[in-house]
Amino acid sequence: MKPLQELETSDETFEGPEELAAKLMPYFDPDVAGIDDLSRLIKLLFHASLIPDEGRYPRFRVICGNETFGHTVEFDVPWPSMNSVEAIRYLAPAISDPNTAVRIVGDARQGFRAFQILDFQEHSARGDMEAISEVSLPEGTLTVRVDGPGELRATIQPGPVFHLRGNKIRELIAFDKAVLPFRGLVRQLCEEFLQPPDAIKGDPVLSAELLVDGFLYVWATMMADVINSPDGGAFLIIPHRHCPCVEPRFRAKGNLFRAFESTIVTLIQRAGENVSEGRKQWLLQRGHLLRVARMYGRLSATDGAVVFDSELSLCGFGAKIVGAIPTLALHDAVTGHLLDEGNGGGMRHRSAAEFVRAVPGAIAFVISQDGDLSAFYSDDERAYRLSNLDAWGTVSDFL
Repeated sequence: MKPLQELETSDETFEGPEELAAKLMPYFDPDVAGIDDLSRLIKLLFHASLIPDEGRYPRFRVICGNETFGHTVEFDVPWPSMNSVEAIRYLAPAISDPNTAVRIVGDARQGFRAFQILDFQEHSARGDMEAISEVSLPEGTLTVRVDGPGELRATIQPGPVFHLRGNKIRELIAFDKAVLPFRGLVRQLCEEFLQPPDAIKGDPVLSAELLVDGFLYVWATMMADVINSPDGGAFLIIPHRHCPCVEPRFRAKGNLFRAFESTIVTLIQRAGENVSEGRKQWLLQRGHLLRVARMYGRLSATDGAVVFDSELSLCGFGAKIVGAIPTLALHDAVTGHLLDEGNGGGMRHRSAAEFVRAVPGAIAFVISQDGDLSAFYSDDERAYRLSNLDAWGTVSDFL
């Protein structure tokens, strides 16, 4: 145990709801958010997260903004007060579904009020082909996800996502922009898809970059479901289908990218040049595609990793790393600093680090039981680790 004097002079910083509000404040516009006391709202949500109901801690999402939403449950006037922890906790079970949010408005005179409950997933992303993965909430919209005791994820469009947990606030990095080798792999597959004689040759709407963002939206959905589960998981991408140090317990076939590809082909064939029909078909096809992505994600619930090859074809799941001989040094992908073998983390992180250090060109995504997302990857000279990644910023229900 540290001496009392050492504890009193410690430089360790404890962060909480006030500090989270301070980080959001540079992006805050009360006229857009529809509230005027950001700090008080964050404090209320934080304290509401700490009180269990029959042993279960609340999990829900709050949105504050001047966007007009359809398909909502709109409260009668006077709108219910949200000015106390008890009021928020009482409403929380009705908004516990991950795709649901409560829209809160408020001013200094009346305080916070619940205006409507909405289907957040359907209204946080556009349904047209030109914006497969574009978040359409207007600039200045506040979204807060309460994710258990003392855990909040918050963002104000188009700012970063801040994650408060364990008296620490981290700024999360969007995985689709940060893990460049994976984005490059997806781009290569998309460029090959656009080459003749594919059915969408010459389509003026689609580009490789649009398809890259679209598939990363699907991949993020797969990971987001795992992030939202209590189990965690791991996804390995091997440069060659036969990798001797990866042994799946269940060998299986499937291809998430081909599912995405066939969805796009079907979309174009059915829509033709009719943009309105294209939007309708995308909404119809998107739901099925994301269900397929979640099906792949659930494979990670088995003990071991889900394994894909460089074409994102499924090789198997329940995989273990066996007999890997690490030869590459592990570095922090942001700072370039040399790290120890796993740089902390549990068995999944250590195994992923060992895997990419032994297999140049490999990529691994690891999700801890706490929902933290990390990536490991390597080239011919070095292995890298990226921590504090965010998949929520990529999918339509980004928080």
